[in-house]
Amino acid sequence: MKKIRTSRDYNQASDLGVYKFGSKSVEMLTGNENLGKPPESPADLTIKLTTFKDTMTAADGGGTFLTAEKDAARGVVLTAL
Repeated sequence: MKKIRTSRDYNQASDLGVYKFGSKSVEMLTGNENLGKPPESPADLTIKLTTFKDTMTAADGGGTFLTAEKDAARGVVLTAL
């Protein structure tokens, strides 16, 4: 079996960078028959990205609690990626 190397550089990306990377990943996974069954389905990843996007918007100019929610949602997305 051919080994595939992956990059985890997105861990250091900005919040917007993580969101864009995740969105591109969903686009590339959707309908790609070469990958079989990915560990995280595109539909589940989309839900997690939507939650992350919503918390980013809410945390913009928000307080500590909203920022903590955004950071938690980012962690969920990073784990899924």
